Amino acid sequence: LVEASHPDTEISYSTYDHKAVPVIGPVTDRKRVKAAIATTLSESAGTSLYDPIIETLAQLSKANLPRQVLIVISERAEQHGQHNLQELIRAVQASLAQVYLIGYFDPEEDLAFQTSGKTVRLITGKEVDNPRYVFKRLAEESGAECFFVKSSLELSRSIETIADELRHQYTLAYHSSRWSESNSYHRIQVRVKRKGLRVRARHGFRMLEPDAAASIRV
Repeated sequence: LVEASHPDTEISYSTYDHKAVPVIGPVTDRKRVKAAIATTLSESAGTSLYDPIIETLAQLSKANLPRQVLIVISERAEQHGQHNLQELIRAVQASLAQVYLIGYFDPEEDLAFQTSGKTVRLITGKEVDNPRYVFKRLAEESGAECFFVKSSLELSRSIETIADELRHQYTLAYHSSRWSESNSYHRIQVRVKRKGLRVRARHGFRMLEPDAAASIRV
């Protein structure tokens, strides 16, 4: 992914357990980014997924470049965060970033994820949001895609797919002279005339008041 990006792209890399831990960035030096990734160790026994995503989206809102992408790789469901799913969805709707998600779950747990609805009961007995539902919802809300992989090879292929998509996407924008009240959701629908094509774009966006935007930051 690092090698496939445009030379002028700024890259940030963070790890997370209960919160996002910035390791490097934003930088354009690919060697430094790859060196930081190579030193990553997995030590956490639990995951807070929603808080780090919300925190990182808030950081992306200050980015120098207008096009923003967040790629999340997780092997566990949300279990220990302060924010709930609805707050996470609102943060994604208010962000300009596309959110790609890759789930690399334990096979036994993933079987339960695949056969459950919006929530799932873990092996420990705890009921949590089903990460397969969550990943699909976040990807759809931001006009991105999610992947569920079972091996390192599938993980590599999903990264290649994301990199290829980012090189071939179009950015569409518009300005409306009629904005409704703050904190409201504005739905968007993108259509194309040519038959046989499938459009993947965000469903809409949310206008947040400054105080509301600050309240979702960790």
